[in-house]
Amino acid sequence: MKLILRNFLSTIRYYRQSSLFNIIGLSLAFMACYIIYVQTTYEFGFGKVHNDYERIHRVNLIMEGNDEAALGASPIITEMNNFPMIESSTIINHLNKLSIEYDTDAGKELLNNKLVGTDTCLNNVFDVEMVLGNFDDIGIGDNAVIPLSMANGVWGDAESAMNKTLYTVYDRTVNIVGVYRDFSKQSVLENYVYFAPKIDNNPFGFNYTHYFKVSKTSTDSDITNMLEEIRNSKAFESALKIMDFTLGYTPLSNIYFENLSYINHPTGNKLVSTSLIFVAFVILLIALVNFVNFSIAIAPRRIKAINTYRVLGHSPFGLRVMIVFEAIFTVIISLLISLGLIELISNTQIANLIATDISVLENIDSVIVMFVVALFVGAVTGLYPAIYMTSFVPAMVLNGGKALPKSAHWIRQFLVSFQYIISITMIIVALFINHQTDYVVNKDYGYKIDNTLVVNVSKNASKIKEQLKKYSNIKDVAVSSANLICSNNSYSGYMAEVDGQENMGLYDVMYVGHKYPRVMCFDIFEGEDFIEADESHSDGYKYILFNETAKKAFGLEIGDVIKNNNLKVKGFFRDINHNSLHVPITPFGLIVSTPKRNSMFMIKYDKAENMPTVIDNIKQTFSEINNGEEPIISTASEYRNTSYKKDLDLNTLINWSALIAIFIAVIGVVGLISLESQQRIREIAIRKVNGATTFEILQMLNIKFIKIVLISYAIALPIAWFVVDSWLSGFEYRVEMSPWIFILSGVGVAVLTIVLVTLQSYRAATTNPSQAMKY
Repeated sequence: MKLILRNFLSTIRYYRQSSLFNIIGLSLAFMACYIIYVQTTYEFGFGKVHNDYERIHRVNLIMEGNDEAALGASPIITEMNNFPMIESSTIINHLNKLSIEYDTDAGKELLNNKLVGTDTCLNNVFDVEMVLGNFDDIGIGDNAVIPLSMANGVWGDAESAMNKTLYTVYDRTVNIVGVYRDFSKQSVLENYVYFAPKIDNNPFGFNYTHYFKVSKTSTDSDITNMLEEIRNSKAFESALKIMDFTLGYTPLSNIYFENLSYINHPTGNKLVSTSLIFVAFVILLIALVNFVNFSIAIAPRRIKAINTYRVLGHSPFGLRVMIVFEAIFTVIISLLISLGLIELISNTQIANLIATDISVLENIDSVIVMFVVALFVGAVTGLYPAIYMTSFVPAMVLNGGKALPKSAHWIRQFLVSFQYIISITMIIVALFINHQTDYVVNKDYGYKIDNTLVVNVSKNASKIKEQLKKYSNIKDVAVSSANLICSNNSYSGYMAEVDGQENMGLYDVMYVGHKYPRVMCFDIFEGEDFIEADESHSDGYKYILFNETAKKAFGLEIGDVIKNNNLKVKGFFRDINHNSLHVPITPFGLIVSTPKRNSMFMIKYDKAENMPTVIDNIKQTFSEINNGEEPIISTASEYRNTSYKKDLDLNTLINWSALIAIFIAVIGVVGLISLESQQRIREIAIRKVNGATTFEILQMLNIKFIKIVLISYAIALPIAWFVVDSWLSGFEYRVEMSPWIFILSGVGVAVLTIVLVTLQSYRAATTNPSQAMKY
């Protein structure tokens, strides 16, 4: 061990700069690998935390055209329970989450949670772990169960929360009869307040998320046949006359990586997650390339010392083990440094990019995996130098040393080329992801959100609206039932017969106040906008404005009546992106409604510089009308960024990964240039004595690396194009694959390489030949 430590310290002392770069590169690589490993472990393990997850599935609604949504109708549960293969099934009404309040000494206060309807069978499908009470009690009267985190946060402990009363915006009350242990972050269930309201057996009411557990002997074909029978049953006879649909399903093990509408749990992109694993692999590989290159580069100087040990009686095997352990020692030190850095950033904004906790103490399994990887990496990377340096006859080495053979030089050039290929590819990918992200954030969505604040209102919406309109710096207030800016945050409905037309199809709908289209600057190209009188529905109709996609898809005209909802078409507006840019524009409508139903405010103010004053006015209004309530206020642009958080986080994560990969590659190249110029200093001195200028020397040293850059660039281009095209295919609306990004990436890498080679080689190129010959 002493010998290993002595040789390790000697190497660091003699090659201080290159050794430091080596350890820094490995540390950053392990840091990136750990973070990506924790993230992808969370993603690929999502849903699998539930007992018998392989037997749990969710029903999907598939409309004509293969539009698929994570929705089920209430009759499904009744029909499904008639099949012997079903152990249990449950429904959750995710589309009607209710805001809730609780009693305090100062009055009612809004809770940062939602009341969600389900049934007692939720416990049979997912095995809810109760801390106090019985989950089945939600089926008795107006009872509810709450998560332990809420009980501790509001009342101090579970026992104190029992029998407390909660209130909804519609004056409904529920009693707390149980406290359940919080669901894992990898669960499909959120930590809501759950109660069991009466559910109508409505064949048109596709408003539910429907999970079911099958028996151990059930097959995929059994499930498919069962859903087809349910779809063709009498329960859906009336619905099938109006619209064409089929029923599909998603296994819980695949649920994280699906791309459907109305999903109510975290989701991801399998290509992106797989790409992140690949990114972690190549980052680590780049760092290892540096390590191997460094070991090969210093081999000529170490060969003499190593073979001296052989003359003194050390066996070749023992020396090889010593060299391998030196490599392992270096890698373990780098890993320990990386774990320290991870713990430092675990409570910073960087950690928010990851869907789960990255702290070392919370991920001991991941730390163990990283140590195993480190041991393997150290052993593998130290093996070639160990065999090479002990493969000579000691007498030949001690007589005159040994230069690197051509094969070793070729290996070094290949490894450097590999670094360049990966770095250029990651630069291009990162630039395109930035380009697409900017496009997503700044795109014209068909409505205006400049100088707009978003506020969620729990109660007294009409009073608050009227008070806000009295402030001179507030231009207007638009109210709605959901937030248009937040993708996939609208209600749903079905179009029934319109004057004899059949087979109309599915559309999204949002309830709004009469001023909403004007405040949000919708372009109404046919018909009329809402007026205040429309909110009263005095003529028996509820009025709706449709987008042009709905007009074309359903053949609608002004004055048409949607019979099953008694909706009268008042006008049409130009298409807007009411959903994520990942999906195409679908039929969408706005139904005018009273402020009581609408709890989302879009507040337009006059000037950007007045925003702080406007926020103060909003807070004061809420405090006065809602007994000291502190509203949550966001700018519309912030809200949109929240909708695309996964895309923005991916953008940041890829940027950081690319920077780490490039930095590791750069310090590797710098270290090699430093070693090469140091080892060729005698050759450079002889060239200078024979008349070579400093410029010619620098040109000679640059040409080698420029050739490597050009070859690497040619290989990296098709790889980068494939990766970028695959990623952009996940967006319905995407940027063009501009050739300038490809060109500028190559030029940038070439210029950076010339600068690095020149700066690192300048000292050797300008050293006095008489001094250089002493090295």
